[in-house]
Amino acid sequence: VEVDWTSVVPAGERVELPAYAFQHERYWPEPASTTNGTATVDTEETAFWDAVERGDLVELTGTLELESSRELGALLPALSSWRTRRRQDTIIDAWRYRVEWFPLTELPATGRLSGTWLAVVPPACELTKWATTALRAAGADVVEFEVEDAPTVDRGTLAARLKETTGPQEPLSGVLSLTAAADAALPDPDTAVPAGVAATVTLTQALGDAGITAPLWTLTHGAVSTHDDEPVDRPAQAAVWGTGRVAALEHPDRWGGLIDVPLTPGSTAGDLLTAILADGTDEDQLAIRDRGTSARRLVRAPLDTGTPSPNPPPGRPPERCSSPAEPGPSAPRRPAGWPAGAHHTCCCSAGAARAPTEPGTWRTS
Repeated sequence: VEVDWTSVVPAGERVELPAYAFQHERYWPEPASTTNGTATVDTEETAFWDAVERGDLVELTGTLELESSRELGALLPALSSWRTRRRQDTIIDAWRYRVEWFPLTELPATGRLSGTWLAVVPPACELTKWATTALRAAGADVVEFEVEDAPTVDRGTLAARLKETTGPQEPLSGVLSLTAAADAALPDPDTAVPAGVAATVTLTQALGDAGITAPLWTLTHGAVSTHDDEPVDRPAQAAVWGTGRVAALEHPDRWGGLIDVPLTPGSTAGDLLTAILADGTDEDQLAIRDRGTSARRLVRAPLDTGTPSPNPPPGRPPERCSSPAEPGPSAPRRPAGWPAGAHHTCCCSAGAARAPTEPGTWRTS
């Protein structure tokens, strides 16, 4: 069918295109070539630094139009070393990122919920009353679903209980999990996995087994730091954030997000919680604080070699964590130095643990 394109775009010249994609023809416009001398300047600069790295005093003396190479000879090693460091720093800069939190100024002060929400809570959870009260005040019908301690949680049994609890009635509007609040370690010392992490993984799997597709929101408190002066009060719960980001990639169709609240949340925090759950934002990693709600972002973190790193406040994860080799199966599940206040934790394999460390470095293996 012939299409009359002149009804939507001005008439223009027709261009014949090949019919097959595998002919590898590009039709994107190419930038115009530079004719103002910029290319010449770049070539000369490249040649200059190549001569520095080769230590070619003759070429450099001519390039700089010097009468003698004596002074340049003394300076050349320092120039070469500086150039090498700058090239290495440029490469490393492309690898470096840090987490920052940005306020959500357009998030409503509260939200209205509808339908049935499943609140999954561990025994004697200190957040249960606050969370369920907030959901009910926003208009939700809340069904509290208590799970056992992590060592006794069985995926199959949990899925069967979820099916029995939800039944054939109207599908759930959402699931709010408080299992991360169980932040005691499991009894196996070789894993040291927080109970909240194990329970969150099992719950995510069991919800899928039970055919529950409602979005799963996981609540933590004191698990993240949104600014330099805020400590991480519950570092064990921070591991749930790593687990949640993996769940978001594996189950994007039924993952809601991660929400961190203060240790003692009040009614304002409850209103902000319902604003998030009522689709008040597209973010899935959020922190509710007295001053409002912030969203997690990963931003560039270029090297700043001229400013010494300040000591992090107690309880805050260190600014540097390095891994000199691909961690093996015995790699640590949780950096041991972080809660102890180490500034630089080196995570390595058992073989690398025998190598010397730099001063002020903690190593876990």
